[in-house]
Amino acid sequence: MGPRVGPGVAFSDVSELVTVLSDDAIAATLVPGVLVPIEVSRHFRIEPEIGGFRNSSTLSQSLGIPGGLPSSTQAYTFLRAGTGAFLLTSKDRVTVYYGGRAAYLRYTQSASGSSSYTYPTIPGKMFAPAVGAEFRLSDYFRLGGEVQLRFTSWETSSTSPSTITGNSVSTRGSLNMRFYF
Repeated sequence: MGPRVGPGVAFSDVSELVTVLSDDAIAATLVPGVLVPIEVSRHFRIEPEIGGFRNSSTLSQSLGIPGGLPSSTQAYTFLRAGTGAFLLTSKDRVTVYYGGRAAYLRYTQSASGSSSYTYPTIPGKMFAPAVGAEFRLSDYFRLGGEVQLRFTSWETSSTSPSTITGNSVSTRGSLNMRFYF
């Protein structure tokens, strides 16, 4: 059988860089990521992925003051783009895979209102050894899960007035659906 390609989706949290500058509770948000599983052979898969979110909220208060107080808006944007490479072992309808993922991460936060401020953009990188399993429901559809040990690092650019650097190690789980043509 030749290479197989199809779309997929992974549901997982987006807490890699979100908690660095944010005082918001969006760190535990589940956001779907789009996968493109490419089974190069029966024993090897590469899997580009992209995911992200944008959250904007506006606070308006009147407090009984004529004309009210000015409103303020906060916006958060997160982007993850990367790929994975995995060795596959199949038996009957179950496939176990193991390998790793690498990704570029980008987080931005801004506030506007009576005083506007754009925080420095935080680019980051991530590497994660991963293992997962999936159940083949049909020749075209698979359902599974994956666990990772994530190593993430970030550093703002040297052109910003303040520098933010850091790293984290965390575990991550995801539920995955893959479709094949």
